[in-house]
Amino acid sequence: MAEKSETTSKIKSPVVVSPLAQNAGAFLAVAVLATVGGLLAYGSTMKVTNPWVIGCLIVGFVALAAWFVGRSQQKALPRDQYAKQRTLIGTNALISTLMVFLLLVGINYVATRRHKTFDLTSNKVNTLAGQTLKALGNLKAPVQMTYVYAPTAVEPQTVEANKALLNKYKLASDNVRVKFVNAVFEPATFQDLKLVGFTGRPTILIKPVDKGKNKNVPHQQVDAVDESNITSALLKLGKNESRVLYYLTGHGELGFDGGTLGSSYNAARSKLSEQNYTIKALSLNGKGAKIPDDAAVVTVLGPKTDLSATEESILKKFVGGKGHLLLAVRQTETVLPRWNNLARLLGAQILSGLVHDPEQFVGRSFEFVYGQIADPAKHPILGGVGENSNIIFPGAVPLKTLVPAPKGLTVTNLLASSPASQSLPSRSGGTSEAGPFSLVVASEHASSAPAMPGTTPASEMRGLVVCNANFGTDELFAASANGSFLLSSINWLSGNELLVSIPPKPPVTNTIDMTPGVRRFANVFALFTMPIIMLFIGGVVWWNRR
Repeated sequence: MAEKSETTSKIKSPVVVSPLAQNAGAFLAVAVLATVGGLLAYGSTMKVTNPWVIGCLIVGFVALAAWFVGRSQQKALPRDQYAKQRTLIGTNALISTLMVFLLLVGINYVATRRHKTFDLTSNKVNTLAGQTLKALGNLKAPVQMTYVYAPTAVEPQTVEANKALLNKYKLASDNVRVKFVNAVFEPATFQDLKLVGFTGRPTILIKPVDKGKNKNVPHQQVDAVDESNITSALLKLGKNESRVLYYLTGHGELGFDGGTLGSSYNAARSKLSEQNYTIKALSLNGKGAKIPDDAAVVTVLGPKTDLSATEESILKKFVGGKGHLLLAVRQTETVLPRWNNLARLLGAQILSGLVHDPEQFVGRSFEFVYGQIADPAKHPILGGVGENSNIIFPGAVPLKTLVPAPKGLTVTNLLASSPASQSLPSRSGGTSEAGPFSLVVASEHASSAPAMPGTTPASEMRGLVVCNANFGTDELFAASANGSFLLSSINWLSGNELLVSIPPKPPVTNTIDMTPGVRRFANVFALFTMPIIMLFIGGVVWWNRR
């Protein structure tokens, strides 16, 4: 009996551990996770009063209090020989959890800045073209892409396709920054951008990021939002060498040297200067007169008197060589045969009178004719302006493209009046002719093409004949797409258009044509057969584990 009582006395009574002490580590983990969740909720909304933030804080405080009480109870318990080992294991688990958490945070941080997508479409509709990726890779400094739009009842927000396109540029390069400006709700910001001819359609302004807030930073304006035009604007922005534009004087022409409203090109001069053009006057009168070798473009804006024989010879030589000439005409009281001869070398014929168009006119004046761009892919000039854009011509002189075109010359009728148009005789006489008439004629002579009669061998010649010189004056520069058309024309003539060939990628819809029998089988299989199979598999698993 003594031995039995002695053995019984050596048996220790069991230690009762409270649930708080037993699960103290779990409460600490819950407190940490609630804190992280609260920080994420606050970072997403930046509001302390957010219900998720408040809920995470409450859960975190309760869990932390439970851990504190449980930990206090643990310290009051007698320690056994395995207590130190359990502490080391718990510490190791906590450190491992924190390391995994930090790794996930680091991966998420890198992923937000090095976004990677996989384009599984057959024609890679969600992938930027190789030319674009190369242009982005050559960016030496950050550029700002400002997307400007004016919400309407039909389209109250940004065009999602345009937004997705800009996001591709942003993800493809750290040097691209994107900003959206609502022209209606942010009028002050919109005015500071000083866009040319903004009509409410989405427009993108691209310029280098200027930390000094210099408002005269060279920039490019994209009025037709697509990948081709955006990439072209980036390439043009990277070409900072100055080009010289000469405007001819001595024949009553309009010029870039100021003047009264309706006859000055001050707004155009300002925008061309921002695009790094140097603008100078040019006179071909006097002994030894010639067109300077640095002339990127020569403009003739509405001459009132004819050329002299010497001037005609100089301009013919210029057009027959590497010359880039813009000839914009005006209605005159007398015939100007030498200007007509020069226009014919560019593939256009100048008729007499004015274009009267009852279908394509502006306001109440049939003589304010407009040309509409129906196919931007027709010519690089049109591609730089955009589809369905209108260019207004007050007092348009009828033009005709020469058929056949001069040998070696490629002639394109860019804009035309409607078939219902006709020419009104001028005061000096003439007859009325039926339309349609050309409003703008572009011509180009490849370097490999044979020379035109009476000229030197051609090499990269470009010419443009416009039906009226007032389309680019201050009065109309900001009207419709006139300003964009003038800038696009000058850039094309000078070889500064840098347009890349990136055709649009229409989405491809892949469909599966099934016979009625196959469709019935698919419906029965999805609605009945699959659920029965899943129930059967679940029943077998339950039976084996019951």
